Amino acid sequence: METIELSVGRWGNSFAARIPAETARALKIDEGAKLRLSLKKGGGLVLREVVPARDARQAQEDAATRKRVADVLAMIRTWHATTPVSDDSLALWRGTARY
Repeated sequence: METIELSVGRWGNSFAARIPAETARALKIDEGAKLRLSLKKGGGLVLREVVPARDARQAQEDAATRKRVADVLAMIRTWHATTPVSDDSLALWRGTARY
């Protein structure tokens, strides 16, 4: 992990740490990016980028897709458990299979 020194300056009534432009470009951080500053026990700071949460609509679509997949798998398991396999069906499958 690379360590850099940051300059602290005033920004209104607050203080701000300045990230050098070269470092910001390397980290793909732009003006307006959200960062999270954590205080470590015993002193020290950790600065991380806030990863944006996926929007609620996409999360709902993902949940609906997972539900449909689970339903199809349940149907396949039920069919598999209740469908008898006879010698005729095995011969049919083996005759059409490509190895």
